[in-house]
Amino acid sequence: MKSLKSLFALTALPALLLVSGCSGMQKLETENADLKKQVSELEQVKKDYADKLRETEQLSEQEKTQLRNEADRMRADLNRQLEEQIKEKEVLVQKLDALTVISIGEEALFGSGIADLTPDGAKTIDKIAATLNDYPGYQLRIEGHTDDKPIGKNLKDKYASNWELSTARATAVVRYLIYGLNMDPARLSATGFAQYRPVADNDTKEGRAQNRRIRAVVFKQLD
Repeated sequence: MKSLKSLFALTALPALLLVSGCSGMQKLETENADLKKQVSELEQVKKDYADKLRETEQLSEQEKTQLRNEADRMRADLNRQLEEQIKEKEVLVQKLDALTVISIGEEALFGSGIADLTPDGAKTIDKIAATLNDYPGYQLRIEGHTDDKPIGKNLKDKYASNWELSTARATAVVRYLIYGLNMDPARLSATGFAQYRPVADNDTKEGRAQNRRIRAVVFKQLD
């Protein structure tokens, strides 16, 4: 019996190692995909907000240091507020010099194909607003993004294309910030980019899900 147990253990060991190896490989592939998404997001922000980055570069070294330190504190506050959503990979908070980039997945805010905030989505926006209330000198630009799938027949009457859907989602967030949370409208702006700012490959289900998002960019209003 002992020899049978030993034989079973020796036979099972390669299978266990194979399963462990596959699991490790899948985890590594997921981490690599997440990293590529983050890099892609920041590269696009760098292009879209080149004017804001240039404004920062025109500051004195002391002013740059103060601005970056303040932005770091704000990001730390955002990470604390959004800890649960970040853990669930619904939200990502990134740094680009003095800019703060908050990416929020579609499912964390909206139902499929609609532009109305869900109750959980409103709670996520609540947390972002609560942090920004402590940093009154900062602007918040809300961007709507979609995948490249055409609007379905059932929604065509409401959204003629992904341009309308992405813009409707961005303005839904802004409306909630203004009328639901009393944020100063002068601090806010909204835009829709449809499918033209992808962070992943639209040829896969996972990639399309990553592209359907709200991107919120926070920057200091400089004189």
